[in-house]
Amino acid sequence: MPIYLNVRKAAWNSAAEADLKHATDSIENASVELGGKLPPNFMIAANPKGSTHQIASNVKYSYSSKTTNTETQVSLSPEVSLCYTSTGNTYRMYTTNENNLSIYYVYDSATGQIQRKDNPDRIAAASNTQEQIQWNPASNGHRRPWKKTLSKCAIEQHYGAPSE
Repeated sequence: MPIYLNVRKAAWNSAAEADLKHATDSIENASVELGGKLPPNFMIAANPKGSTHQIASNVKYSYSSKTTNTETQVSLSPEVSLCYTSTGNTYRMYTTNENNLSIYYVYDSATGQIQRKDNPDRIAAASNTQEQIQWNPASNGHRRPWKKTLSKCAIEQHYGAPSE
């Protein structure tokens, strides 16, 4: 029985790591579609059937009314959650698998490395799904986000930024 459990854990971990690798490609593709800008922060909660989410659909980056749509998507395996945040020209992404929250994976674009980290407090990469920022036109000509913006992922808020 223990061998079977270890094989299952390895498969769950592999799904979280593979989804993170594919998501980094999706972020880079979205950045190209957005004229070199990184997409806004988002998180995707785990789904028992897996999920696919479009990155940066209907995002407005400036005070103009121009909308920038992308075709790029992020696909996640069943029970995998993902959180993505950017700062300047760099970004970090975290993934976890609900079936094995004892570890998480993090990608930091500044280093180009994926790291596997212990998650003793079993924090999910995302507990809910928050799509990209939607802008609400204000009467004074300025725009403000409809939703509270995501500044850091819960894992990073709890454990701090990853170190080598």
